[in-house]
Amino acid sequence: MRRTFTTCIIISLFAIFFPRIALGQSETDSLRSVLKDQKDDAEKVDIYLDLCKFYYYINSASTIFFARKAFELAQKIEYQKGTAEAISKIGVYFLLKDEQDSAIYHFKRALEIN
Repeated sequence: MRRTFTTCIIISLFAIFFPRIALGQSETDSLRSVLKDQKDDAEKVDIYLDLCKFYYYINSASTIFFARKAFELAQKIEYQKGTAEAISKIGVYFLLKDEQDSAIYHFKRALEIN
């Protein structure tokens, strides 16, 4: 009886969380494919920022990679809102890495731009 209950719980949890993981992956794949054909503009910065958010708790290396890409492009095209958001995402990266001083520095820097 106890084994059946445990099995039901595991199956229920899988059913609840697996579609969310699959949906997130398909949306990420979709954003990546759009990114390939996107010219260097504010929309591309926003796509980088969206990808950054997807990876917050999954892959911190991807989080910082996309945040830096967004920052570099936003700086290049002089997109202030994108620059501020990218710096803020870098702050989130440091916050998740438990590096509060670096996180606060980036959050303050982002606020100065806005």
